[in-house]
Amino acid sequence: MQDINEFAPPLGLMYIKSYLKKYLNNNDDVFLYNFQTPEMPVLSDFINYLSSLKPNIVGVTVTTFFWYDVYIINKLIKEVLGSSVLLVGGGPHMWIYPHESLTYGNFDIIVQGEGEKIFLEIINRMKSNNNFCGLDGVLFRNNDGSIIEGNKPKIIDNLDLLPFPDFKDISFGQHKLISNNSLPAAMILSSRGCKYNCTFCFNDGNKVRTRSPKNIVDEIIERKNAGYRYLYFMDANLTNSREHIINLCEEIINRDINMPWSCNARVNEVDAEIIGLMSKAGCQQISFGIESGSQNILNELNKGIHLEQAEKALSLARKSGITTVGLFMVGMPNETIDDAMKTINFAKKINPDYASCYPFMPFPGTKLYYDALKDPKFGGDYFKGFIKKPEPNSILKTWPTKMSEKDIFYFQRKFYLKFYFRISKITQLLSHIYNFTDLFKKTIIATKMLLKLN
Repeated sequence: MQDINEFAPPLGLMYIKSYLKKYLNNNDDVFLYNFQTPEMPVLSDFINYLSSLKPNIVGVTVTTFFWYDVYIINKLIKEVLGSSVLLVGGGPHMWIYPHESLTYGNFDIIVQGEGEKIFLEIINRMKSNNNFCGLDGVLFRNNDGSIIEGNKPKIIDNLDLLPFPDFKDISFGQHKLISNNSLPAAMILSSRGCKYNCTFCFNDGNKVRTRSPKNIVDEIIERKNAGYRYLYFMDANLTNSREHIINLCEEIINRDINMPWSCNARVNEVDAEIIGLMSKAGCQQISFGIESGSQNILNELNKGIHLEQAEKALSLARKSGITTVGLFMVGMPNETIDDAMKTINFAKKINPDYASCYPFMPFPGTKLYYDALKDPKFGGDYFKGFIKKPEPNSILKTWPTKMSEKDIFYFQRKFYLKFYFRISKITQLLSHIYNFTDLFKKTIIATKMLLKLN
């Protein structure tokens, strides 16, 4: 079971909106349109929204997998508002396929890196002379059709200088954790960047920067006063810095926040002291990326953890009353059927409260994707073709090496059957039911899981 559902608010855009509202002139209006809501807005709603506002500049955040949706939305924006609107693209996708995105995505300019300061500068330049030359972190098409690429963008070192993300356009209560969907959850980001280089994960190389504990807790109080009753720390890894997690937990405790929260953490960065402090500060759930039950596979993934650390971390969390989520994959390069069985057996052994198992699919921008491109059997850079000619319902490709694709999906199904459909696990899950609504939703999830396994 996942921590975040499909209605997670767009935190990056919410940060950009609050930054623009702070530094633009008072006569400049900034709006955020959120497609990821329980109401599921349709394109006609978006067209009416654009027609009523008639903005001069529109920013769209992009992830590679949803490129088709972005492509359709961008065409609509240009059709409704005309060629004079400046269409700006941002998000992690822009690091991976910047030239293709600019050429085939109807964008006028794209942003690489953190968007707050760059987007503000784009707006200011648009107001003056539309000259984006010399602006770091952007790519745009010159009058002669050539692509102009700025220098690598500067990162924001002091995150405390950023205003808190703007929640005004977000439906209250739209985001809830699957494991406890009775409480409206607010997303909090205490740091940016990641110091690890796992081969299956995209990392743009930005160093880790953390907000001060006071700044974070000030935002938590703002969210609490707005009615939110649960926090989800969106950090890739909340325990990146021992000093940071200790100081943050102590700040939460000293200011008597008394609000439950969840986070992502690494098994090699927690011990009895850290887990104890996190529990005392209100941590109710930790998601651990364990990936595999085979140490050889973990080493090949450059994960930087040992199986013994995973076993110890989950044991410590369990003793402190913290719900645990184990995240696993199957079908990694060089993984054998024996390795896949080790993952299933290891998951059962350490027994997190919840577990997810994904078929491994190399994602563009990662080391393993570039490795896959060297294998003729993988079929080349199919995602570059997808950017040039997007089609609906695109599917990520597996990279079978020592297991067939059929084996990969078989062992994913077997993982769920062996892990969840045990008397002891079913009994344990029933003890985590909060109310009838919670029971109904989790029954639906279990039914869908069973249907997929057949």
